Amino acid sequence: QAAELEQMVSAALTLADQVDAAYASALTALAVPDPQPGPSPTPPDPNQPAPTRSQQGRDTAVRNSRGGRMRNGGQHDDEDANNQGDWLGNGVPGEHADTPGVRPWHYQGDSDNEGSGPHAQRSPTLEDYANHEAATLAADGFSPWWPDAAENLHHYLGNTGDPQSMNVDKMLADQPDLSNKTSNKVTTMAEKAVDKAQESGATGPVTYPFTTAWDSTYATTQNWFYATGGYNYATDGTVTVYPPSDDNPEWTYKYDYRVHTADRYNWDGDKSTMIFNQKITDKQLQELHQAGLAQEYDLVGESSVQHGSG
Repeated sequence: QAAELEQMVSAALTLADQVDAAYASALTALAVPDPQPGPSPTPPDPNQPAPTRSQQGRDTAVRNSRGGRMRNGGQHDDEDANNQGDWLGNGVPGEHADTPGVRPWHYQGDSDNEGSGPHAQRSPTLEDYANHEAATLAADGFSPWWPDAAENLHHYLGNTGDPQSMNVDKMLADQPDLSNKTSNKVTTMAEKAVDKAQESGATGPVTYPFTTAWDSTYATTQNWFYATGGYNYATDGTVTVYPPSDDNPEWTYKYDYRVHTADRYNWDGDKSTMIFNQKITDKQLQELHQAGLAQEYDLVGESSVQHGSG
């Protein structure tokens, strides 16, 4: 037993030395990163980091494995919640209507190409413990430049599996692409509300509640790309339509809305990415989930109320 213990300690020290050497190199590189990483296109081009977390190939609004759903507040029903479309409710006379909310997005479970399977499906090894420590050091190292990515990785390594919030206001400010996509969807709903008000023969302001379907997109900055990769988004709000008046011969509208985001923070064993010239594989990190040292979780978020008119 003493000989076996001595051999285990020796192996652990050797592995620790190897990990220290690798991450010393990585942390040295972290000392001089580009403080303003440029946005990557959607999807990223070959010069930008490749998707690492089951985010590749999601060209449709909702996939079976990651179906977005909107909350049924009595305003709409749909047999296939994964294919829930945009919804415009009945008009309420005046300038106020209740905001309908969205049906929460739900992760549909791991598949062959997505996720790491059951948590703690095997006992951890010395290599798992070393990789956990190395990942923690890496998250600490890049947090000044990629704070949200570091926070999400730390939450994964914390091993609770609890949902983690997404700072949607910051996502909108950092990513004009997301802001444009959501405002365009809301504008489309506002134009439909105007058509509906005209058809009804409204002679005064009418307010319509609305929701837009869950859709998917890729993050366009390195911070958010490493934090979530691809993710889902939807909106809910109200549109108030105003008929022509003596002062304005045109139909006009104003709207208030919120942006909702959601994703599953998980790993696929066959993907990898380069971070500061260091190859980081999904397999290294997903094995921590399988060994019970880290745990995949849901990401959810909601913005403050946004405004617009037309």
